[in-house]
Amino acid sequence: MIASAFQKELLFWVKSYSSKGYPLFPVATDKRPFVRWKEGATTDQRKLAQWWQEWPNAMIGMPTGSKSGIVVLDVDVKNDVNGLETLKDNGWLEEIPESTVEVETPSGGRHYYFEAPVNTEIRNSAGKIGPGLDVRGEGGFIILPPSRPNVHDNRDYRYSEGFTQEAGTLL
Repeated sequence: MIASAFQKELLFWVKSYSSKGYPLFPVATDKRPFVRWKEGATTDQRKLAQWWQEWPNAMIGMPTGSKSGIVVLDVDVKNDVNGLETLKDNGWLEEIPESTVEVETPSGGRHYYFEAPVNTEIRNSAGKIGPGLDVRGEGGFIILPPSRPNVHDNRDYRYSEGFTQEAGTLL
């Protein structure tokens, strides 16, 4: 089987993320994991290569919380809810440091990546902070760039303009 340019790009990022110590797993375009991710997320390059050979267009999933050391503020812009407006209306957008990794989601939302506090468990929540604002922490996962829900269009998870960190570094 000949890999497409997009499949090669996915593999590049899978290798980059996992080499930085981020455990990964393959996810279907409907956001359902292909594997038992809570137990199976791994940095093992051979296992990851096997998975992406089996599911070459799989989105890249990563556990949040203590498994990855990352907590994510998931800002939704869909279903008549605009989390970006919630951030702006409360003056919270200005509180997010400019150095924070920001990922644009296919729906027009954002993911903001933060270091998970040591010895503090931040759990998942949906809408508790405000409309359109979810937390992805202990027991949750996110989809990493350059994952694409529909291989045939260009709406993908992508780093926001100006992201210049080394490939695969999330903090």
